[in-house]
Amino acid sequence: MLCLDFTLNLLLINQGNRKIEIYCIATRTVQISKVLCFLCIFVLQLGAYTVAASHQLNNFFYFHKKYVKPEFVLQHDHITIHGCTPTHVWFCITDPKENVLDVLNHPFIFISQYLMAKQLVIMPYWTFFKLANDLGIREDLKVVNISMTGRSGSTLLCQMFNKLPKTR
Repeated sequence: MLCLDFTLNLLLINQGNRKIEIYCIATRTVQISKVLCFLCIFVLQLGAYTVAASHQLNNFFYFHKKYVKPEFVLQHDHITIHGCTPTHVWFCITDPKENVLDVLNHPFIFISQYLMAKQLVIMPYWTFFKLANDLGIREDLKVVNISMTGRSGSTLLCQMFNKLPKTR
């Protein structure tokens, strides 16, 4: 019976995405999905995936858990933006006791996010842009975005910023 439930969940993940999207639009919510152990993907793909090569939503093995308001991602420090697809942005939810931004744990933050993810928040772009627009412009907040390019020194910058107080 467990095997049958597991198989049906796999089918529903792909077939149910449109229904989930319609529900999210109607209720102005976003989807939280539970991540199964990342090793499951490794076993299912027979070792064909390396974490450092690519970080994409389809590399996670996840299933729908619940719906929440989009503001949920702003209310918790252990939720970090992880990536985007052509239609969605996804956030990684980790254990609040673990610092996913500490580059001393893993060479790149996206690897930490992938390995430490307990849940994902999957948000369509239109919701993401509306959330940003609703926040407005905050003059008191200084934002620096560092885009990672291999061999550019971004890891060193992250290590330095990680030592500064009130910096994420």
